[in-house]
Amino acid sequence: MLKRLAAGEPPLDRVRAAWVFGSWARGAATVGDIDLIVQVDEERDPGRQALDAYYRRAHPYAEIVAAMGCGGSSMVTVDVEPVFAPRRQPISPWRLERLRHAGAAVTGMAVPELAPMTHVVTGDVFDPQPDLVWVRCDSIEDISAQLDRFPEVADARREERTTTVAAVDDLLERLGVHAGFFLAAQIRAGNIAVRPFLVHEHAPPDRVADGLTHRYTSGSTRARALGSTLALLDAQGVQIDTVILPGGGSLANLVDPGRADRPPDEAPLAVDFNAFRIYQCAAGDLETGDRHLHVWPTGKSGPWLALEITSLDGDAARALYHEITFRDGRYAGMRKALELPPLQG
Repeated sequence: MLKRLAAGEPPLDRVRAAWVFGSWARGAATVGDIDLIVQVDEERDPGRQALDAYYRRAHPYAEIVAAMGCGGSSMVTVDVEPVFAPRRQPISPWRLERLRHAGAAVTGMAVPELAPMTHVVTGDVFDPQPDLVWVRCDSIEDISAQLDRFPEVADARREERTTTVAAVDDLLERLGVHAGFFLAAQIRAGNIAVRPFLVHEHAPPDRVADGLTHRYTSGSTRARALGSTLALLDAQGVQIDTVILPGGGSLANLVDPGRADRPPDEAPLAVDFNAFRIYQCAAGDLETGDRHLHVWPTGKSGPWLALEITSLDGDAARALYHEITFRDGRYAGMRKALELPPLQG
């Protein structure tokens, strides 16, 4: 990947510098992924760039990530930081030292810098901070020398997760940082319960099979995942005609449009594929007794990972979310909810 940056073919000629951090930088022999940060020259002003990124509905620098060879199923995770109207050309500290030693002029150049990285939820400062490994105009020899600074360390560990809830820690990559930490806070407070499990592929119940074929295209993975989930719920004795489907509505409406929705006194169980619903559950959107079943239909065939979220106290969940978000300040409130010590300084 660094060799591609060094070649400088468009659009990678816009990349100014690259940093590495995480378990790979600490020398771990086994890593889940390689974490990188790259800075790119951004000719647009911040407002225009933000607007374009919003309407693009994709990674705002997808072409750069792809050209680096880090798209799709790559094990390299790239965070892109735009640099607006740079006044100085970037130079690595090792090249700067060589130029100064040779007596060459280095005016108009500066070593790229990053703001200190902190956890987006708890505010903890990352230790160690990202390490600069490449700057525009560095050679292949420079790259080799910098990578040699990261030997394998026998006792290096992956970054310890800090949600303090084991089930959430294991799913943090899938849940997303914000949703995961809010879920953990609600679990520790006793406001919700979560249960991860696998949905094995199974034919849907006969009475809903036709309705699913009308709702989804032939061969749809989501149709198979939903049908298998409904079969599992049916076997557990759940009244699946009352289950709220992805996008809203119940099977009762799907199978028989003239049939009424679930009885008002029955606590709903909603199945969905949209991960944003998990965040809404963590924010206290469920009423006491409600259940949300999230399924990740990531494989073409089962088993599929699922997470059941049950509201134990909807009012308390909403109050805690408000307390963390607005009253205590996100960092302090989250640390307090997770029973972590307050930040010092």
